[in-house]
Amino acid sequence: MELSTFSIPTFRKADIQKRLEKLARKAQKYGNEDITFVFGKTYIETIKTEHGKKEIEYIEVTVSGDAPQIAGWQLLARIELLDGENLVHQVPGTDIELGDHFRTHNGDCEHCKTSRRRNDVYVLTNSDQQIAVGRSCLRDFLGIDDPKSIVNRAQFFEELKDIQDEDYMDAFSSYGYYDLNTTLLIAAGFIRTKGYISKAKQEETGCETTGEAVGYNMSNVSGYEIVSVEDDRTWAKKTIEFFRSSEYFGNNYMDNIRVLLKQDIIKKSHVALVSSAVITAQREIARQQEPKKEMIESNFVGEVKARMRGLDLVLEKIIFLGDSEWGSSYLHLMKDTSGNAFTWITGNKLEVAEGIAVKLDASIKEHKIYNGIKQTVLTRAKLAK
Repeated sequence: MELSTFSIPTFRKADIQKRLEKLARKAQKYGNEDITFVFGKTYIETIKTEHGKKEIEYIEVTVSGDAPQIAGWQLLARIELLDGENLVHQVPGTDIELGDHFRTHNGDCEHCKTSRRRNDVYVLTNSDQQIAVGRSCLRDFLGIDDPKSIVNRAQFFEELKDIQDEDYMDAFSSYGYYDLNTTLLIAAGFIRTKGYISKAKQEETGCETTGEAVGYNMSNVSGYEIVSVEDDRTWAKKTIEFFRSSEYFGNNYMDNIRVLLKQDIIKKSHVALVSSAVITAQREIARQQEPKKEMIESNFVGEVKARMRGLDLVLEKIIFLGDSEWGSSYLHLMKDTSGNAFTWITGNKLEVAEGIAVKLDASIKEHKIYNGIKQTVLTRAKLAK
């Protein structure tokens, strides 16, 4: 199963190869299918920096393998514990839906039954149940000598993605915490003056992402100053109000932002995700202000949790939602021949033009009403053969 394809600076290739080989050996030791990787084509990208344009050679690396599994237990996610609600970091390649209750899990380990302060817990499943286990209990629960292997495997793709940015991260001074409102204010300023620049758009323009620009500004890097105006302050306030007034979105990208925006202070590692909250709020608020359509134009299809095969749909629009630690998220808006609305959020957008018919196999995640329209929300979708 192909899990991820990344582009990394060529000068990092030896380091990446060493880490991948080490991870593959551990995977084999604990009974998992080997992690395999191949390096692809190289290309030159021109990046605009505070010191002018800089040409950097990149190489593509594709990583494949099964989700982590030991002694019949499969690792689904790492839950980053915060006050009240948590961040959910689901393992790439898993198609099992995570229980909603982990969003508010209190951090108790279901193996040792102890309640104490933890930074994170790991969710495992044996297909019959999903349980949360503390890092220190993984050894006893799984019956292995080195619990670090499964933890490293879970965090590997996050680390691999971070490596893409390591050559720029030296500009940041020291690890710390940032004020939420200030982060949103600066992000709103960059979006107003330069537009929102995602990872995908960075490849087209050569400019830093909005998240990177905000980080440079807050670290006082020359060339990334921004003069805030009243409109920026308005959008910082509206963004906080939008996410704090929402209870649940139903996808990890939006709900992780919602959880972070409940805090007044954020970690440096969350700056990019928080910065994307501004453009997301702008789009969602604008969409809500559009004239509502009558609900009779669309009806719910199928039963929740049912697997649907051969759904004949027309792709109406693909909306970029933003970047997370696992990559980009895209919202696919579709309709069937009866005018019923379908939505699907995934990290890999369909390479299909808008207005083109597609046939999908998918599971029904939920039925919901958005902006007065009944929508059938899909998950685990793929093009039917």
